[in-house]
Amino acid sequence: MSEPELKTLAEQFDAFVPNYAGYMKSCIASVHLTLTQLNALCAVDKHAEASMSEIAKALRLTPYAVTKIVDALEKDTLVERKPHPADRRSVLVQLTEVGKEFLAAGIETRMDALERMLSVLSVDERRQLDQILKKMDRQITGDP
Repeated sequence: MSEPELKTLAEQFDAFVPNYAGYMKSCIASVHLTLTQLNALCAVDKHAEASMSEIAKALRLTPYAVTKIVDALEKDTLVERKPHPADRRSVLVQLTEVGKEFLAAGIETRMDALERMLSVLSVDERRQLDQILKKMDRQITGDP
């Protein structure tokens, strides 16, 4: 692929990313969550009881931003804070029963939206995309 073709492909991909985000945002809105809130619920669920720094790391956000997100989730009774047993200065965040329901609905909605989006691809195109995504992920994460 020539440099101009690579540049065009990069521009197409760059334009696709906000379109994808907008599509997902509109799909997730049906369960009354933002993408960031859904991702935060996923991070909390992954750890069962997550520290604010674990959530910040998972979301790649600042602790201040995560505090605002957790505040909103707590206000909506989706998560609750509790004291950290080993560090009095820290808190742990865990899902409430309502939060677990919203998380399940959000994940199901997100997966349904992704499946609809991917359904336009042929079987061969899906296999190719699978390989491409794995290769790009290794490039980003540095995994071999």
